[in-house]
Amino acid sequence: MNRRGQAALEFLTTYGWAFLVILVMIGALAYFGVLNPERFLPDRCQFQTGWTCERYVLNEAGNEAVFEIRNDGQDTVNLADLQYRDDSGTWVSCTNPTIDGDTINDDIFVKGTTAQFICPIGAGKTLVGGEKTKVELRFRYNLGSTQSAAFQTWAGGEIYAEVNE
Repeated sequence: MNRRGQAALEFLTTYGWAFLVILVMIGALAYFGVLNPERFLPDRCQFQTGWTCERYVLNEAGNEAVFEIRNDGQDTVNLADLQYRDDSGTWVSCTNPTIDGDTINDDIFVKGTTAQFICPIGAGKTLVGGEKTKVELRFRYNLGSTQSAAFQTWAGGEIYAEVNE
């Protein structure tokens, strides 16, 4: 009887040590980022239907998101505001956002045209060079050329990319 008990204990101990070594190896791989799935995800920029993201970049210098969007859906829209979501989940207006080099101030955006947006990101979110980051963005607009707040709606999207240093 003692020999069977000793064999069972040795069997469990041997496999226990092997299992422990495997767990330590997996932990080390995860710690050093080898098992980080974000490394394998492609960069992307996508906005809701009717808006096509043409080009995009996230810059550590200036802490800003720069992107070009083509208006594929609405005939004419009147842009009013550009916002990003900070790390706490709160929507924050971009600091002096621009569209085609001018401050967003009731700019008209015609169907089929492309505009370049620059969103300087302020407090609450920091872009770190070399890291992949997701920046959620949205802009408020009015249908047609009206500026009435009663007809405002939002278009949202996100940029997931490696931040330029």
